[in-house]
Amino acid sequence: MTEHQLTLPPDRFRAAAAHGLRVFPALQNKKPAGKWQHYQTEAPTDVDIAGWDSSNFNVGVVTGTSDGVVVLDVDNEEAQRFVDEVLGLPPTSTVTTGRGRHYYFRAPPQEVRNAVGLANLKLDLRGFGGYVIAAGSIHPDGSMYKWEKSPAEVGFAEFPQQLLALLEMKKGRPRTAGGLSAPTSSASISQEGLGRYLDRELDEALKVLSAASEGERNDTLFKLAARMARHVAAAGADWSSVSSALAACACNAGLEEKEISSTLESGWKKGSSEPTPWVRIAAEHAYLSAQERFYHIPSGRDLRPAGFNGQYGHEYFGNGTFSNFLLHSNSVRKVHDLTYEPLESERFIERDGLEYLNTYRPPNVTAVVGDPGPFEGFLAGLVPDADEREHLLKMIAFTVRNPGLKLRYALLLRTSEQGVGKSMLADMWGEMLGMHNVRKTTPQEIASDYQGYLPQTLLVVCEEMNLGAGLKTYNAIKDMITGDTFTVNEKHLRQRQWRVYATFVFFSNLDQPILLEANDRRFFYIDSPAKPRGDQFYLEFATWWTANLGVIRNYLDNIDLNGFNPHKPPPMTEAKRALIAGSKSELARDLQWAIQARQGCFDRDLVTLNQVAFEFDRKWPQRKLAEALKEVGAEHLGQQRVGNGRSSLWAVRNALYWRYADNGTRAAELSSVDGGMFAQLHDTGMEVVHMSLLLPPSAG
Repeated sequence: MTEHQLTLPPDRFRAAAAHGLRVFPALQNKKPAGKWQHYQTEAPTDVDIAGWDSSNFNVGVVTGTSDGVVVLDVDNEEAQRFVDEVLGLPPTSTVTTGRGRHYYFRAPPQEVRNAVGLANLKLDLRGFGGYVIAAGSIHPDGSMYKWEKSPAEVGFAEFPQQLLALLEMKKGRPRTAGGLSAPTSSASISQEGLGRYLDRELDEALKVLSAASEGERNDTLFKLAARMARHVAAAGADWSSVSSALAACACNAGLEEKEISSTLESGWKKGSSEPTPWVRIAAEHAYLSAQERFYHIPSGRDLRPAGFNGQYGHEYFGNGTFSNFLLHSNSVRKVHDLTYEPLESERFIERDGLEYLNTYRPPNVTAVVGDPGPFEGFLAGLVPDADEREHLLKMIAFTVRNPGLKLRYALLLRTSEQGVGKSMLADMWGEMLGMHNVRKTTPQEIASDYQGYLPQTLLVVCEEMNLGAGLKTYNAIKDMITGDTFTVNEKHLRQRQWRVYATFVFFSNLDQPILLEANDRRFFYIDSPAKPRGDQFYLEFATWWTANLGVIRNYLDNIDLNGFNPHKPPPMTEAKRALIAGSKSELARDLQWAIQARQGCFDRDLVTLNQVAFEFDRKWPQRKLAEALKEVGAEHLGQQRVGNGRSSLWAVRNALYWRYADNGTRAAELSSVDGGMFAQLHDTGMEVVHMSLLLPPSAG
C-alpha cells in the first residue's frame, strides 16, 4: 500500500497522549519535525496536540523518562524468534511496525539508555535520549504502525529482568549471584576507538590481579585501579564497569568486599587526578579516513598525521609515531568523514555502510517565562514597519524552533546609518541557535572559490553586504540559499557534498547592496529608516538580553507560525521592488520601458532577437541583448522560422501561454500589425496561461 492510499487518523496524537505517552511531531522518514528533546522534560499542551492532529505529521513518542516507557524494537524475523523462544516477555502493549514490533514497558527506577544490537541481533532498546514512532503513523515503506495489543487491553508491563540481563551482557558485565560482575576478558567498555585499548588494558589487569599472591592482592588491586582510573578519566569512559570487573576478580581472589570497595575508591581518587595525557588527546580526536586527518572534536580543527605528531607527539613515549600508534592499535575513533545533522541526536551516524561523525551540537538556551518588552522595543526601533517586523520575527522563530528544517530564502536588512543594532540582532539570533552553529563571513569570502562558511552552520551572517557589482555572485549564492545540498570547497581539504541547513542574513548600509533578478524568490529585503538610539540605550539593552536569553527564547516559542511556509517566496516589499529596478543594466531599463510602452516591435508579445537589434539601431551585440531580455523577465523560446531563415524567438509577455503555443500561432503573433493577440488585456495586468496547463494530466 502506498503513502497516498493511507489516511492518518485525525486523533492519533490525542489517543497516544491519553495512554500517558509523551508525544511530539515526526516526519515520515522517522526524523523529528523539530527540536523534540524539549518533550523529555515538558509535556505538550492541548493546543500543541490539537495542532499536530490536524497536520500530516507522524506521532513520535519520547522514551526513557522516569514517568514514561522504554521500548524494545524488534526489527527482523531472527530477532522475533529470539524474543518468542528465549526471552519469554510478559504481555504488554505492542505495535506492529514496517518490519517488526515495538514492545512497550514501564520505565524502571534506574535510568535505561538506548542500546543497539542486543544479543547480536536486530534488537534495539529505546530508553533515555531516544524515541519511537507510534501507532497511527505511516512507515517509510507505506505501511501503518498499528496497536497489536493496545494499552487499553494490557497496559504497560514492568520492565522485565530478561532485558536488564541483556543490557548487562551488552556492557560486558554478566551478573553473578552475589551481584558483582564476574571476571571476564569481555568486560567491554566501548566497541570503538579508545574503548578497545581500555578493554585490552582491563583484560591484562584482571590477569595480573588473578595471579597476585596472598598478601599482595590489596596493594596490586590499588595499583591496577589507579592505572585504569588514569586511562578511564582521560577517556571520559564509564568507571563503574571497570570497578565492577576489578571488584569481582578481587572477590574471587579472596579479598573482603568492604576492603575491595575502599581500595577501589582510593585507586579512583589517585588515578583520576592524574589522567593519562595521550589517552585524553586520543579521546578528543577522531580520524577522518576520507580526508586523512585527525579531527579535534571540541574545537573543530583538523591536522594531517605529520602535523598531529608535531602538535602532540611529546605526550607519547612508545615506539614509532603517535599517529601510527593510534591508527594501528585502533586507539582512536575512525570515521569516514564529518556530517552535520541537526535532526539526529546520535554523535556517530551510519550511512551507506560508512560511519560519520555528527558535529551538530544543540544550543544551551532554555525557555524562561518573563517580560520580553525590551526585546520587542529594540526590534520595533530597528524595523519600524509592523508587517516587515512580524515576518522577520517568524523567520527567526522558525529557524530557532526547527533546526534542521531549511528556510529557503535569506534576510537582507539595510539601514542608511550604522550603529542601529543590526549586529546585536544577529548576536541574539545566533545565541538562540548556539553560537557554535553560526558563521560570520565577508563579501570577499562569498565571492571567492571557497565556501568554508557554509558547512556545519545554521546561520551565516554577512555584516557588510556589498555585492552590487554584478549578478555573478548572486547566481553563485542563490543555490546555497535555496538548495538542500552543495559541493563545498575548503582550503586543503577534498571536496565534500554537504547538506545545507544554513539561513543567510545579510546587513548593509549601501544603496545597492546586491543586484537582484526581476523574479527573485531568495531575499526578504527590509530597507529600515532606523536611527541610532544612543550608546546608553544599547549598553543597557545588551546587559538585559545577555541575561534574558531564556525570556527571548520563550517569546519566540510563542510566535504564531500558522500559515508560515518556509518553502514559499518571502513577501515582496516596496524596497525590494526598488532594489530590483535598480539592479537592471541601462540596456535592460530601456528594454523595460519599450515593453511597457509597447514601443516598436514590442507592441506584440513575441519578438525575434534580430527585431530587437534593429529596434536599438544595432548598437548592441546580440549576446548583450539576450542578457538584457533575461534581466527584464523575457523568456527564450528557441529558434523560429521567420521568412526564409530562422531567428531566436522571445516572449516579452504572457510567457506561460507562448511556451506551449504551436508554431502557427507563434508565427501569427510575430506578423501581427495590430498589437498582438492579447493587446486588449495589456492594461489589466493579467497573465495569460495556455489551456494545456489547466487540463488534468490524463486529458488529451
